[in-house]
Amino acid sequence: MLDKAANRTKMLQRAIIMLYLALCVFIATSLSLGIMDVFNLLIRESSLARIAINRELNQTLHYFKTNLTMLSKQQKRRWWQPDKKAVTEVEEGA
Repeated sequence: MLDKAANRTKMLQRAIIMLYLALCVFIATSLSLGIMDVFNLLIRESSLARIAINRELNQTLHYFKTNLTMLSKQQKRRWWQPDKKAVTEVEEGA
């Protein structure tokens, strides 16, 4: 009778070990799916941000190309720099 109880105890111990292993695998799978979902979301968001920035840059370049036609060649080369006369007038006025 003691042998039967020992065998049952061993079988119960194996069953509990298998249950815990299955539970660990389930939890690990759930965590890995969650982590991969977060990474996919971050990748998607960065891709959308890159596309939006590229579109905005293209629109800005198009705007400047169309609106710089009225400037002289010298002004076109240095359109990003402020006019020296305007800067000195602002400094004198302040």
